[in-house]
Amino acid sequence: VEFTAAMESWLDQIADGQNDREAYLQDFYERVLQGGVQEGEQIDAREVCTIKADRLGPYAVRLGRYGPFVELPSEGEEKPKSLSLPPEVAPADVDEAFIDKLKAQAEQGEAPLGEDPETGLPVYVRVGRFGPYVQLGDTSDDNKKPKRSSLPPKTKPEDIDLEKALSLLSLPRRIGDHPETGAPVEAGIGRYGPYVVHEKVYASLKAGDDVLGVDLPRALQLLEEKKNARSRKPSALRELGAHPEDGKPVVVMDGRYGPYVKHDRTNASLPDGVTVEAVTMEQAVELLAARAKAPKRGKKGSTKKAAGETTTAKKSTAKKAPAKKAAAKKSPAKKTTARKATTTKAAASDGADAPAPPKVRKAAAKRPADAEGEESANP
Repeated sequence: VEFTAAMESWLDQIADGQNDREAYLQDFYERVLQGGVQEGEQIDAREVCTIKADRLGPYAVRLGRYGPFVELPSEGEEKPKSLSLPPEVAPADVDEAFIDKLKAQAEQGEAPLGEDPETGLPVYVRVGRFGPYVQLGDTSDDNKKPKRSSLPPKTKPEDIDLEKALSLLSLPRRIGDHPETGAPVEAGIGRYGPYVVHEKVYASLKAGDDVLGVDLPRALQLLEEKKNARSRKPSALRELGAHPEDGKPVVVMDGRYGPYVKHDRTNASLPDGVTVEAVTMEQAVELLAARAKAPKRGKKGSTKKAAGETTTAKKSTAKKAPAKKAAAKKSPAKKTTARKATTTKAAASDGADAPAPPKVRKAAAKRPADAEGEESANP
């Protein structure tokens, strides 16, 4: 505030002629701009992105490239270790007790739950930047991406034993074959949670469904619901009557995004708080009128306009083409004119003392034609 007030005072004095503007600009550049740049270069980005508080104890929360994480205290010159915060946890909600619990889970993850009986590889449960997961085997140069599987929603790492970890690592699992197509129906855990899939059609599991226990009938039901949701056409819920202006019906429809009123080609969504049973004809007419006055999207119009401009350009180009041909046809006529002029000059040069010919000599122009006629008549 003081800086702004001082600047306004200086500018007012410059406007009144009491101070020199060049001296002020020089001072502003040296004191404010250069000084600010030098101070900015001394800012430590690591320190700015680090949160330290009494509630965190010896720990620190840092904001990294892939999200917030906890930095553990280091011993000597050893590089400090870090723990990623779960996505649902905000840095403001983290305290020392939570970090101790997170650290214990990480240390537990270093110790394998057991070995996979088929491969003999160790099985781990760990916490990453996208949440807890189970892993088969260690990361190495020969195995840079070991098999992993996310935990189901609301499943805690401490609730995972070797048997459940192996079941998660077996995902996606084959539930059975679709009775109509014979193609396999599978269940798995993806980026957006547990799902069932059949021929590239995915359906998310509902609350209460277990990705490890969902059976074929339930999977077919979820897939059928997904199919119907895609192909479902709006159905009429209630007829309000004839529109007062044109007499066409006004109907309340059940749409994909909720109920709406329809009249001719105009649709208007019902506002929040207005139910299908409570909406009146007067309300529907007002909603439809407001929707009709709303600006329409211009994507289609701009496309048509561009097409019209292209057609016009093509037509004008097509009209110009014959003009070029006509110009090409005139070139022989120029040659004929040149020949006539040459003939005229030759006729005039036969008489050495003849006066200069006038600009228009019709007789001279006809003489070569008469001579050519005589030659053609006398073979």
